[in-house]
Amino acid sequence: MKNINLLPKAKQQELEYETLFRGIVRFLEVAAVTFILVFLGQFAIWSYLRAEEVNLVGDIAQLKVITDKQDNAELKGQIREINAQITDFKNLLDSTPAWSKAIRTLVTHVPQNIRIGNISANVEKKQLEIRGYSPTRESVIDFYNAVRQDTDNFASINYPLENVAKPTDVSFSFTIVLQDSLLKK
Repeated sequence: MKNINLLPKAKQQELEYETLFRGIVRFLEVAAVTFILVFLGQFAIWSYLRAEEVNLVGDIAQLKVITDKQDNAELKGQIREINAQITDFKNLLDSTPAWSKAIRTLVTHVPQNIRIGNISANVEKKQLEIRGYSPTRESVIDFYNAVRQDTDNFASINYPLENVAKPTDVSFSFTIVLQDSLLKK
């Protein structure tokens, strides 16, 4: 369907311009109102955030003062406690004999055919109890003599007679008292 306008051409042109003008004015009014609303909204949000920032900066400053005092005291207490534990462990380690050094020294005196089955250490008496097996009595005697001659490391060694009662298949046990110098680190 086609619209036919019977108004003169000048009047038709004038109506078109009026309609266009009203549309532009309406658009500008809506744009201005929208611009004002957006501007007011942004200003309100900016004001709110600025006030929150000032409050948070003040709160953070107060918390720093409080936590610096508490945390420093707590942290210093924790550091003192950890240092005390480390000192305790170091003192304990320093007072514990160096058994590995004593065992290494002892093993150098064991003849090849002797088998050590058990080594027990007594800290208070500074001695090692050794149990083992030897195919011959001579090997047990050689072991005893080697340890007895090493007076730099071993203070004494007991010599139970049952160690040499049998000529073969000897189960032996010795108690060896160690020198203090062997147990130091």
